[in-house]
Amino acid sequence: MSRINRIEVDGFRNLKGIEIDFDPGINLIVGENGAGKSNLLEAIYYLLYLRSYRNATEAELVNLESEGFSLKGFGDEDRVEVRVRNGTKRVFRNGIERHRFHDYYGWLDGVVFSLSDILIVRGSPSLRRDWLNSLLARCDANYRLLLNEYRSILKQRNQLLLQERYGPELEAWSERLVEVGSKVYQIRYQTFPRIKEWFQALAHQLNLPLEISYHPVTSPERFWPDLRRSASRERELRLTVVGPHRDEIGITKAGQDIRAYGSEGEERLAGIILRLVEAEMIKARKDPILLLDEPFIEIDKHNQERLKSLLANKGQLILATTTPDWQGKTVRLKGGRVEATD
Repeated sequence: MSRINRIEVDGFRNLKGIEIDFDPGINLIVGENGAGKSNLLEAIYYLLYLRSYRNATEAELVNLESEGFSLKGFGDEDRVEVRVRNGTKRVFRNGIERHRFHDYYGWLDGVVFSLSDILIVRGSPSLRRDWLNSLLARCDANYRLLLNEYRSILKQRNQLLLQERYGPELEAWSERLVEVGSKVYQIRYQTFPRIKEWFQALAHQLNLPLEISYHPVTSPERFWPDLRRSASRERELRLTVVGPHRDEIGITKAGQDIRAYGSEGEERLAGIILRLVEAEMIKARKDPILLLDEPFIEIDKHNQERLKSLLANKGQLILATTTPDWQGKTVRLKGGRVEATD
């Protein structure tokens, strides 16, 4: 099982001189609002992926009284360190500075559960596409490379459409769009059945009539002719309207769009299921740490108990909470410092 055994944090948001040893099972980070619980989860996530899961800039992560921050993480096989100072970031893995972030990633994986997960469910299609892309990129390095290339091609092609340049250059970028986009589609088609299977199984365990579905706007076989047919609409809108960047992922309750027919509680549960799907998919490669930022506080007690049962044997959990009603190692924070450890 992959796990983080220890973390040291200084100057990250309001965290100062933090040193915590974690258990391999359930760990509770307890404190009042503003104590630094969510900041600690964010620091762990930053050690994994060198970015904030709350979309904060690095300048926002630095304590107001500091010029930078330092993070250290210790796993079973790796130790890592991140130093950010005066806008410069240096990263180390096993004592060796890594000048390419690609050489740093992969020492551990993690999945964050938070109240904002409901936005994936009830928000715009782009948020669900982002969720799918992030999941596939973490499971398949080739998908990440293809997606980055596709986005670059799409940007170039949209720029030509915006400038009303419809000649041979647009044709060349169209060919590249279809070539790379078709490979993106192939991986989505191959992988989504497993995503659907996990989603349905988890929804069933929670006794919820929820389903997830994938709605591509085209396919590898139809991509080129569909792109041709969209030419007049593209000239009208001045952007590319066919391709994997326009696909939709639907979530339904008893066959109806959950955004229109589901309760807020059901939407929150659907968001949690999406994160559980992430964990199961990533687990095929490496057990992820589960970082829980009070995602259950607006869910009824009955479903909270079901979720606790689901999560109990999923590996290492680090849970931020104001109400420690789980059994596990407890770390109490106050004012950005460790107050006590039980």
